[in-house]
Amino acid sequence: MYTVRKTGIISRAAAFGCSVLLALCSLLVSACDSSKPVRIGLAASFSGKDYMLGVDGRNAIELFVHQVNSGGGVHGRPIELHTRDLTSSLDTVLPSDTDLIEAGVEAIIGHFTSSEVEAALSLVNKYQIPLLSPAATSESLSGKDDYFFRTVMSSRQDGTVLADHMKQSGYSDLLIISTALNPAYVNTYTDGLYSAMNVVADLRYTAISEINSALLATVPPFDCVLIIGSSIDTGTIAQTLKAAGLEKQLYASGWAGNDDLIEYGGRSVENLLFVHQINPELPDIVEFSKIFKDVYGSDPGYGAIEAWDTMLYLHTVLLARKPNEKLYDTIKRVRDFQGISGHIYIDTYGDASRPLYLKAVENGRIAIRGIVGD
Repeated sequence: MYTVRKTGIISRAAAFGCSVLLALCSLLVSACDSSKPVRIGLAASFSGKDYMLGVDGRNAIELFVHQVNSGGGVHGRPIELHTRDLTSSLDTVLPSDTDLIEAGVEAIIGHFTSSEVEAALSLVNKYQIPLLSPAATSESLSGKDDYFFRTVMSSRQDGTVLADHMKQSGYSDLLIISTALNPAYVNTYTDGLYSAMNVVADLRYTAISEINSALLATVPPFDCVLIIGSSIDTGTIAQTLKAAGLEKQLYASGWAGNDDLIEYGGRSVENLLFVHQINPELPDIVEFSKIFKDVYGSDPGYGAIEAWDTMLYLHTVLLARKPNEKLYDTIKRVRDFQGISGHIYIDTYGDASRPLYLKAVENGRIAIRGIVGD
């Protein structure tokens, strides 16, 4: 039996059926029109080079919405999901979010990169539409009293944790290779590393082909590498380094932490290290993964797991909303919830607090080395 505590979601034995608690919730009559759907937007990249998180997250969100609606909706109101594809381009963020707002959504789930969130902030603040991100972890988004909320915490600690590991391992000279398309996220890592390590070069790429043997031959000697990019980019760059004869200790950002890293990196990413906020061995995540695989035929990546947590938060908020209360005001009241990743706390600025794990690629799979701070 799969049960997520305190949320009213979802019995595995009654997958796509009517859970008892949700059925009871649907009988509650609120002051608002019970026939009117709760319109929620989802804006993420389902195509283009950064499609992985968006597609994974969309699958989880659509599954969640289907199960809630099959159980009677929220206080008898179905969730109506409107989706927009950002096509891995920042140029599409404002038009997509504007379109969702004009469609009457009460909140937008998104975006999956920090730079996308930064591009959207002025718009959602202007129209007072909550933006709930499952995956944007830039420190530049922290501590702001705005309409942005996230169920993951900032990656502020990540660079410090990696730098400590580098120094403890006897490394001093670091090569950084990072995408130029998500600077908000990249800077969260590099800010801590520049003060702790001797950064011999900081290569920023727009197209992955820019990182090649000729460019790498110009870089001063280094003894470890940090790659900050998507899982596909990170795996591909690792292969390029290996082909150039530069097989040094590899580190990566949490963005790379799904199976595409291994598919594209092969043996070149063996022993690669990174820190992450997901523990796939937790019982609720194991059970969610079974349901997800039953439906989609593959295991969920961390984008799906994080998206499911975000939907659990939203569902908790919707159940707690008082008659005629604005969704934003309810979000500000609901400061914690039970996710499949554990109990997650949201501070007054909409920033989450949760565990952090050190992970490594071991024998062709991602394994947990330990909890950071233990």
